[in-house]
Amino acid sequence: MEKKKEKRQPERVGAVRSTTAGKNIAARKTTVDSRQGACLYPGGDVEGTHMILAVAHAADIKMKRGFGRKQGSWGDQGPYLDMGTQTVSGVEGAVRALALNGTSLAACRPATDEWVEWGFRRLAAATSHASEEEEGARHLLQELAVLEAALARCPRSLLTSEAAKPITTLADIVLAPLSLRALKFFGEHEYPLTRAWAASVVRGPESPYAATAALVQEGGAFEGTGGKIDPRRGLLAVITALFTEAMHEAFPELAGNPNFRRADVAKCGNAVHGDYQCNSPMAIYKAIKATGRPSVLARPQDVAKALIDSLPAKGHEVCAEVSVAGAGFINVRVQGAYLQARVKDILLHGPQAAMARKLRVLVDFSSPNIAKEMHVGHLRSTIIGDSLCRMLEFLGHDVARVNHVGDWGTQFGMLIKYLKEEYPNFMQDPPNITDLTGFYKAAKARFDESPAFKERARVGVVELQAGDPESRAIWKLLCDISRAEFQKVYDRLDVRLEEYGESFYNDRIPAVIEELKAENLLEEDGGAMIMWCGGKHQIPLMVRKSDGGYGYDSTDLAAIRYRLKDLSRDWVIYITDAGQATHFHMIFDAARMAGWVDEEHGRHRLDHVGFGVVQGEDGKRFKTRSGDTVRLVDLLDEAVVRMTASLTQRIEDGKSALSKSEACEAAAALGYGAVKYADLKQNPGTDYQFSYDRMLDTKGDTAIYLLFTCARFHSILRKAEEEKGIDVKALEAGGDVVLEHPTERALALELAQFAEALQQAVLELMPNRLTSYVFFLSARGTDFLEACHVLTHPKRLVLVHATALTIAHCLELLGITPLTKI
Repeated sequence: MEKKKEKRQPERVGAVRSTTAGKNIAARKTTVDSRQGACLYPGGDVEGTHMILAVAHAADIKMKRGFGRKQGSWGDQGPYLDMGTQTVSGVEGAVRALALNGTSLAACRPATDEWVEWGFRRLAAATSHASEEEEGARHLLQELAVLEAALARCPRSLLTSEAAKPITTLADIVLAPLSLRALKFFGEHEYPLTRAWAASVVRGPESPYAATAALVQEGGAFEGTGGKIDPRRGLLAVITALFTEAMHEAFPELAGNPNFRRADVAKCGNAVHGDYQCNSPMAIYKAIKATGRPSVLARPQDVAKALIDSLPAKGHEVCAEVSVAGAGFINVRVQGAYLQARVKDILLHGPQAAMARKLRVLVDFSSPNIAKEMHVGHLRSTIIGDSLCRMLEFLGHDVARVNHVGDWGTQFGMLIKYLKEEYPNFMQDPPNITDLTGFYKAAKARFDESPAFKERARVGVVELQAGDPESRAIWKLLCDISRAEFQKVYDRLDVRLEEYGESFYNDRIPAVIEELKAENLLEEDGGAMIMWCGGKHQIPLMVRKSDGGYGYDSTDLAAIRYRLKDLSRDWVIYITDAGQATHFHMIFDAARMAGWVDEEHGRHRLDHVGFGVVQGEDGKRFKTRSGDTVRLVDLLDEAVVRMTASLTQRIEDGKSALSKSEACEAAAALGYGAVKYADLKQNPGTDYQFSYDRMLDTKGDTAIYLLFTCARFHSILRKAEEEKGIDVKALEAGGDVVLEHPTERALALELAQFAEALQQAVLELMPNRLTSYVFFLSARGTDFLEACHVLTHPKRLVLVHATALTIAHCLELLGITPLTKI
């Protein structure tokens, strides 16, 4: 059977042995495409995948990521490379092939290949058997002694005697992570030379692993608590980490399996059973059973019990009751003391949340066009973008808020010529054209009716792009007027943006085109330059028009390159209507082909958030009765007018003690907040119907309900202090948090879930995750107030204040001004 297998796969590089490996590979060495590089397909060995990426980085070879598996390919048990004329299976063959095809890695010495062979055949094998048998542990001691002795001769790098000038070899890159895995069996003071060397190779600033440090340190194994419980990660993350550590402890044989990198934990569907549920036992049982090895675990319930027995001691700080249910599920109820501690944290520090990595993020949103009014179509981009920016900023990311306004293009020739002809003295007597929509329509009408004017407009574009002073002056006038009108909307919505219009990138486009041409990514088509972005896209990008002009494709290519390369942004997010999704995914794929994106090493992330259409109550696109597009300023002001009337009536009926100025401020917060929340609570990708009556309702899932609830909690705190003489601050300083009634506990549990709700909203780019959370939190708070007497049991005021703070903070993250009094 073995001979047949060799005959069927004669070029399987991973099968060669010893120092002949280098010669065999060299004889069949392929020329890796310097533009595209090799394509890496994933496999079960996650640690090996990151080793391959590190070798590619050191060898200066670009790496693409393959998804899924090609039919009939090798590599079922691990990652494999498609190098064009050669398929290389397995980690061992992949790293050797990359090293020999690279230009920047010392790899071809026979001694290098001997070390690589030793690492894969001896050290890795001894490590895998060390926990299974005494003989395996003895072998591992022997192999590490070999490495320690070698490093005694040269502590900083293998295969060089010049310790002051170490070189990075393939042996260093391969053996360092294998050694770190082996050293986990020994104390931190054993094998000091090997520890220091391996850590410097894998984690040092100049390491080829530097670009994948976060992934390499995971090593394809488990994500645990890191030795401590950080409540800022959220309850779900904390409990997941605890069960992940238990899984690692109880079943070390799963350590290299990517399907078990973390435990499967979710909220309980029914609170009667518990707060959270671990669903991993059944999957673990199937994985162990599939190995065919004898096991004392006869049922998934046995796996569940083993996990419970292996929970780390610190887990009892979080978990009060842990029990096996059904076919092997583990139900968890959170400790009351842990919930009490989280309530105290809110009072001391406010609601908190944290993410593992701090990133440089750029969010492209709003993006109106110069000389056009902002309309309801810009509402969603502006609101969704601002909310996501607020969340990202709160989590500590460096966020650039970019307004990519349409201030350059063919329409400006039309607008400039129209202004010059209608207002010949515009420089001395500027016209009042704040009605941008009317001005644009008039210019467009003449453009459509007059061929002569259309030709003059075409010439006007050329003059503008050539820098004609008069054309530039008119262009600047139109931009200034438009910005002033846009700012009226942004002031109402309390939105901050930094403008980088299309004109900003115009001078950068030629260099981008030359770069793409040098990479052989462009082709000529009827005088135009186009770029195909992969088989899934049926049309190409128009990089340069046949007349030499530039369009949206050109500008967006220049923009994404500038953002990734010049601004060094890690994460770029575009927020536009869903109809532009294909365009932006083509831009993303073009950036990948050009080598501007490094997703394989986890360096970059690109996202397009597409949103649906705003409809009227008739289910059609939202417009005025005359059929015109609704101005965004008018839409926002109408909500405030309606809330002003409602608050005035409440004051007259004696239901509100607001002053006139307070009523005006509250009406603005309620009106603008209602419009924002009605949008944000939707899944961004769906259409929704705009209805003042629904969004201004005081009941149900509306901003009005949330703002009234927030004000109600603050009202109780004021009443306690002003009418009952209760010192709320003294109560909070005392540190007592009462969770005796079921509604108190349910509310505290909801408060403890703030971090996970926020993290989910950011990772999925869906603000509706946070709106759902704050709505349920408000409902839990209302249940608590209705079930428990608060003013007669002052200690409950601590929970009231924590809830008020959290609701207010959620509203602020959604861009809604919280109210303490209505």
